[in-house]
Amino acid sequence: MLAIGAAVVIAGIGLILFDPPTSRSSEAPAAPVVAQDIRGKVALEKGPISASPTTIASSASWLTPIAMAALLATSGATLTLSGTDIALTASMRAFGHVDLLGLVVTAWAFASMVGGFIYGTMSKRWDPLLLLVLLASLTVLMIFAGSWWTLLLLALPSGMFCAPLISSTVEVIAGSVAPERRGRALGVHTSALMLGNAAGAPLTGAVIDRASPGVGFVAIGVLGTVVAVTALTVRHLRS
Repeated sequence: MLAIGAAVVIAGIGLILFDPPTSRSSEAPAAPVVAQDIRGKVALEKGPISASPTTIASSASWLTPIAMAALLATSGATLTLSGTDIALTASMRAFGHVDLLGLVVTAWAFASMVGGFIYGTMSKRWDPLLLLVLLASLTVLMIFAGSWWTLLLLALPSGMFCAPLISSTVEVIAGSVAPERRGRALGVHTSALMLGNAAGAPLTGAVIDRASPGVGFVAIGVLGTVVAVTALTVRHLRS
């Protein structure tokens, strides 16, 4: 924890010192944000807002339906992940192997890293809402874990979608707003991350206290799916 905290501080100091720009005055129009939506084949957006100066001038807000759905997916992602973290801890305690919790979480995180590398090599980008549904539904499967090692194995599939989901939301947010508004948009994206993270752990903990660690996985998985469906509805109604 000390090493992670120190790395965050060093990274923050580096950003302050170098102050890298989030856009350039000569920046060319961004490439279209193309991703398969939850139905599989329809592009999320044919062209970024930044490609049309007229649209930028007339738009009352950068918070488009695409951006709003991505922000909801962001909160849903960290809601599911922080809840899973609590349920993993409770499950390992129930199995009597809390000393092996680090091994299970490491495997979960390693699966996320592998998923991130695979996603980075893909030419097509997936809809964050589809990735959220996959993450949440695979989290529910962990209720079937009967031992610490089966829990480790069942954590791998959901872990594969952690990094791709977070990166896909960043891509959609950064690519669907004008360059001069990108800093604000990414700041709100960070707030969405924190919001989901703050809500997931206590909600899952409350369910576990009243039921069991396995039910905690189901509750947070179902809630993540509900967030994805809500985001899909928002995008459909405002498009």
